[in-house]
Amino acid sequence: MPAASSPRLARTDKLVAIEMGGRVEGHDRVTLDFGPTRALDGKPNTFWLTGYTSPNLVLSFIGHDTALVSGISITFPQQANDPIGDKPFARTFPTSVEVWTSMKGTEDFQKAVAAPLPQDLSEHTIALPAPVEARYVKLVFPANAGAQPLTSVAEIAVREGQAAGYVPLLKRHADLAALLSSNGVCVVSDSHRFTTQPLTSIYGEKT
Repeated sequence: MPAASSPRLARTDKLVAIEMGGRVEGHDRVTLDFGPTRALDGKPNTFWLTGYTSPNLVLSFIGHDTALVSGISITFPQQANDPIGDKPFARTFPTSVEVWTSMKGTEDFQKAVAAPLPQDLSEHTIALPAPVEARYVKLVFPANAGAQPLTSVAEIAVREGQAAGYVPLLKRHADLAALLSSNGVCVVSDSHRFTTQPLTSIYGEKT
């Protein structure tokens, strides 16, 4: 008999992970069914694929709460070829990223940092010059490696900072912390309510 797989652990270090209540607020046009939430699901074989030349993505935290953002990380698709033109996937990798934050709304953003993205398959971490308290985070990808208009990202993470007097997001949401400790996942609907599913139903071995 095959060995049982280890339980999937909640990614509590990634503020916009699906199980943390991360939400996509706004995004550029989606190509086919490769929607932006696929960059938040933690699955190694899924990805966000967009058809704009300079795509952007607006993300928020559980319940539109605030968080102290210290940086982000980006991972590119691991597959050899893209599913649209069956061309090398690396041609769709963004070459840089801008990180914008907002406390007031999805249109009132201030640029926090801009950085190049190395063109390899490792996780690329971009730190903000100083942690910023934010309710929304917008990522802008000005250009890719040459396959415009296709741009792809496999995984996006937003990292939480620390500061005197700052209460971490999970400590402010005891219900979510309890849910994650019981192997549940927070699924946010359009009405901003959330339901639960086991992490094992979200992260199958074949997806």
